[in-house]
Amino acid sequence: MAVAARTDRHPRVQGLQRSVMTRAQFLWGLSSGILVLGIAGAFWWGIGLGVFAATRGHQRALPFIAGVQIAGVVVFTYLALRLRRESGFRRASLNRRDPETRRMFTGIRLVFVLETALVLAAVGLCVLSNRRDLIWPAIGIAVSLHFAPLAHLFSVPAYYVTAALGTVVSTVAVVAPLGPWRVLWLGMSMCPIMWGTAVYLLAAADGLAARATRASSPEQAIN
Repeated sequence: MAVAARTDRHPRVQGLQRSVMTRAQFLWGLSSGILVLGIAGAFWWGIGLGVFAATRGHQRALPFIAGVQIAGVVVFTYLALRLRRESGFRRASLNRRDPETRRMFTGIRLVFVLETALVLAAVGLCVLSNRRDLIWPAIGIAVSLHFAPLAHLFSVPAYYVTAALGTVVSTVAVVAPLGPWRVLWLGMSMCPIMWGTAVYLLAAADGLAARATRASSPEQAIN
């Protein structure tokens, strides 16, 4: 998200209005990504261990599994909200008339539509082919792929790595003869990918913000 900014340092942009991503805006948006990744990691943890425990007679482990899920969501929610507060940016500060802001919101909607379409198509193909055991791996592929356009939209290259790793482990879950271990492999692979990405974004937040703001500056665009 960005607001409009003026520059008079170059004759080609003098008098023109450009959208510039500020550090505060970038960190504010990044906090949302960290929150989603934290919840996604907890989700895949539950899919992997929870389903396995429930179907393999290890119901006594379910409270522990649920406890880790809840703890993961709580920890990443706290860290994401702390980063959001430290950014100093507020939703009320968004200039929804700004072209860059409109581009961001349009991009988010398009990515969400794409992800939904991929998930529905994946589930439909699994059901039609009578391979319901592949539904979760197919969803994993769809969810992983949606990180690629987000990497470009938000100037977060780490999302490309998330997309690649998630697609690889989900594809392995589809094609490998894992049998009853399929969902366990998927969940225990996707969980560290999601949580690992969130941890990286938290640790590298300042550097990512500096890179993104340099890339969005009018001077950088001209050079």
